[in-house]
Amino acid sequence: MFYSIVEPFSPEDGDKWTGYCEWRGVKFTSFDSVDGMMRPKLFRLPEEDGDWSYVTVDDGLFHLIKDYDFALKQRKVLGRGDIVGLRLKSHDEEHPDFLGFELLDSFHDISLLTNWGNDTAIINGALAPNGLVREWSVIKAIQTYLNANHSDDGHVEGCRIISIYRVVGNAESPG
Repeated sequence: MFYSIVEPFSPEDGDKWTGYCEWRGVKFTSFDSVDGMMRPKLFRLPEEDGDWSYVTVDDGLFHLIKDYDFALKQRKVLGRGDIVGLRLKSHDEEHPDFLGFELLDSFHDISLLTNWGNDTAIINGALAPNGLVREWSVIKAIQTYLNANHSDDGHVEGCRIISIYRVVGNAESPG
């Protein structure tokens, strides 16, 4: 599992939350998507040479941390953020901390579920109250649909299914 440190986004964000839900036409109860516009990455690159062993360098995804303790340390340094567990493959829907599937563009930044558009019935009907999709067959069908019908869109081309997991320790104060 990889870890990412992202900006929180929830109903506590008031007008920002309300405006997003109105634009999107949804009534989410929480937001577990890792969309980079709504939940920007707070950890982007290691600052010290020795820290590079704790991040993935595959596909330029330097924000993905390979070590939970290092993620906790970085969140403490940042002074804020949510640590999110991610799997790029070997998804585990039965894992007790599984929150759902996400579909990200090839830049690993924009969610095709929560920030690509708000008028696609196959997506809207599949979203759980946390902004993710709970079943593999459904997320795979969405990916297939988008590739077949919107392959000319730069966000759709090369999009990836990832799975998102709750991370123990997020409730602790980073300070």
